Amino acid sequence: EIASIDGAVQTITASHDVAVKPLRSTAAFSRSVLVATVAERGHITDHAREVIAAAALLADAQTEVVLAVLGEHSDDLADYAVDRVLNCTTFDSQTWQTNAMTEWLAACVAQVNAQHIYMADNQIDGDWARRYAAQFAVPCTAHVVALTSDTARIRADAQHDVLCAPTTLM
Repeated sequence: EIASIDGAVQTITASHDVAVKPLRSTAAFSRSVLVATVAERGHITDHAREVIAAAALLADAQTEVVLAVLGEHSDDLADYAVDRVLNCTTFDSQTWQTNAMTEWLAACVAQVNAQHIYMADNQIDGDWARRYAAQFAVPCTAHVVALTSDTARIRADAQHDVLCAPTTLM
């Protein structure tokens, strides 16, 4: 109860019920995109969360959004806009394992037959994406500033952006 300036008492009720999020699709998926990230200090990073949200916004009802996470984390992934999660909990983030990381990512891409791979362009995920692209000769677009389902706007220089076709994105 809260008392107002004029002395009247008002009762305020708050609901703590969690709203049930609707399914992104009720039909079978015909294609997929993959968001890959390394869990840092037991959590999904804010940059990776932004990438997950972008992938979900770009995916249509026939496109499955798959999250591939290297390392253990305590995040509740039910709140994320993903349809499936692949998790490698045996990954030791204290040991830099570039070959194992790229091989695991290649296995994830093959498993879900991903059309696109989205990764945050931060220190760990960005380096991982570049190594994967180099090792497997995959075209890669970095420094993405805007993205649609069929174009990516990338930073050309300090004053200019340029449009290109999306590839593996960071």
